[in-house]
Amino acid sequence: VTQARATLRQAREIEQQVPVRIAEAQAARAQVVQAEAAVASARASLDKFRLIAPSSGMIDDTHLRVGEIVKPGSSIATMVDFTDTWVTVYVPEPMISRLVIGQSATVNVDGLPGRNFNGTIRRIAQQAEFTPKFVQTYEERTRTVFAVEIAVSNEQGLLKPGMPADAVIQAAPEKQALQPVRAHA
Repeated sequence: VTQARATLRQAREIEQQVPVRIAEAQAARAQVVQAEAAVASARASLDKFRLIAPSSGMIDDTHLRVGEIVKPGSSIATMVDFTDTWVTVYVPEPMISRLVIGQSATVNVDGLPGRNFNGTIRRIAQQAEFTPKFVQTYEERTRTVFAVEIAVSNEQGLLKPGMPADAVIQAAPEKQALQPVRAHA
């Protein structure tokens, strides 16, 4: 009987602790919810500091050093996309009528002698450049040039921005090939 009474007393003491334990469990659940909210907030803050490149490419230059503070919208690095390489050449006005979008061209650069890169015309400027303010004579009209972009295949990444290049644009079959035009890639 004594042992049964002791067990009953112990059971009643434990029973009195049940509401306390329930309150502790509810407080622990609240702490878990609060911690999960803190993790979500930290992840959202971390996403603000993540740099995402707009396309694939290679970092050519960084504009900041470790530890510098960056303002939103600031340029952090220069990235080069070698899948979109082109050469801009300037074609004299008398020859521009012989060119069409999609026409083939051959490009070679000084830094890779003997190496030819195939390309196609992808853009022809609609306006002439280097035009004198008042064009009055035939000689002045022949000094006008049109910018022509030639898309060049550069899978190996050999062509770099700023490399001097020569381009030979193949005219239509019944016409002669244009003379090489000095340009910069």
